[in-house]
Amino acid sequence: MKVMLDTGANRTFISIKALHPLTSKQFVNKSYKCVILADGNTSLFILGTWDLSIIMGDMLTSIQAFVVKELCAACILGMDFINKYKLIINTEEQMVSICNKHQRTTLKFDLNQGDISYPTRLINDIRIPPKRTVVVPVSVRVSSAKVLFRPSYKLQQRLPILMLNSSLTVHRHTSFISLYNPTNYLCSLPKGIILGTTTIPTLSFKRNLIIDHQLVNRNIISFIQHIADHEQQDKVRIILNQFAKLFDTSKSSIATGVKPHAIKTLDHPPPTSKPFYTTPSKQEEMYKITQELLHFGLIRPSYSPYAAPALLVPKHDDNHPLSNLEQAIQILGSGYKFFSKLDMKSGFWQIPIEEEDKHKTAFITTEGLYEWNVLAQELKNSPPSFQRVMADILSTCRQFALVYIDDIVVFSRSFEEHLEHIQQLLSILLKYNFQLYPAKCDAQKQAFLQLKGSLIKSPLFLDFPNDNYPLILTTDASKVGIDGTVQQNIDGEIKNLYYHSQVTSPTQRRYDPIKLEA
Repeated sequence: MKVMLDTGANRTFISIKALHPLTSKQFVNKSYKCVILADGNTSLFILGTWDLSIIMGDMLTSIQAFVVKELCAACILGMDFINKYKLIINTEEQMVSICNKHQRTTLKFDLNQGDISYPTRLINDIRIPPKRTVVVPVSVRVSSAKVLFRPSYKLQQRLPILMLNSSLTVHRHTSFISLYNPTNYLCSLPKGIILGTTTIPTLSFKRNLIIDHQLVNRNIISFIQHIADHEQQDKVRIILNQFAKLFDTSKSSIATGVKPHAIKTLDHPPPTSKPFYTTPSKQEEMYKITQELLHFGLIRPSYSPYAAPALLVPKHDDNHPLSNLEQAIQILGSGYKFFSKLDMKSGFWQIPIEEEDKHKTAFITTEGLYEWNVLAQELKNSPPSFQRVMADILSTCRQFALVYIDDIVVFSRSFEEHLEHIQQLLSILLKYNFQLYPAKCDAQKQAFLQLKGSLIKSPLFLDFPNDNYPLILTTDASKVGIDGTVQQNIDGEIKNLYYHSQVTSPTQRRYDPIKLEA
């Protein structure tokens, strides 16, 4: 059983769920009393007490613990235990020492225990005016810590309240969260409602929380510097700064909470190969790349029976075509005037691979054998797997966002609406720990601006027919293809109503020219 030390708790607690596998006996004392946590609002119901014995290292310890229905951990050792055994907590060395009868035992912290989550409740009744942001106090079941807050998906589906994933500082079981009401009417929330969950992150996750703010600021400025209206530019900057982690390209990021990529193979001996010979300069470049991938946790040393030779291939900067260009043109040309294009940084490398399938991705270099922790680009079904993940997490944004692989286009009819759309989409990407690539967005900005201008005006923008004017049908055909247009001449100006083009089928190629054009 894993336990948590809490210097802010006066007594030791154990959850009834953790106690049941240990004993079939009843509680020593069924007190059924209620205690109030340090925030002065949260209640904890005591079901009874239990004389708890814990072996820590080679030392047997004992303490009377309060039994409760649920806890953020299986067992919380409070100040009664800490004082009794003269615990010394060394956070720098990640160790704790315990003294019993003049003997001291030292234990290392478990750094792979996973995240500990618990509900976050509103302390007071609140009313949020339309289009306003309020900062509210919340109750957290931990005395003092740096925690991560994740909004309740069910609550946001039920109430139009916008909350962001954020890092909170908890003191005496209390912290503060920003709530935004995007509607045109008053919104009320009752005391005690669960706004979401707070999580005590693992040590490795805490390291990822460190943000290079100078780099983030440079990336955001380059991303918005083309906006001529300074007031609009400032408003966009405020939104983007709320999602600073998305723009921190100083380190790689692996998505969390998404379906890992699975690799299905037949019952066949694993293929193995020797590393390909390359020039010394390419070997040096390969070494640098593998060391960088190891540093960011994207690959790891492998003992797999699989071994594919690694090759250095120059990266092409070509854009992926949209899956259905005609549909995209129809959507983007339907009166939308504000567009933003976002790109994922090394998108495939942000998708994890199922643990049991990682050995199948092993590749060999002159330096050793490695395997991927994330989705590699040359794996079969990598593009549809990534596309499926993006489509799933951004399903609530389908009305204002187009997604193809790692490219996202956000489109809106007004600037204020566009800000809301960007905020909603970025909050989802941050929730799943994705990372953007602002430099790529900037490099393609001019081309995208030209495309945007073409989509919202003639000749690509299609007009609605006017019943007061005749239609003009124009067709042309050859043995290769057929095309045509439907237009109207309104006061000397040609209006385009419909375009059509197709490749001729083998049967159509036998038609005479008149039939083809008909």
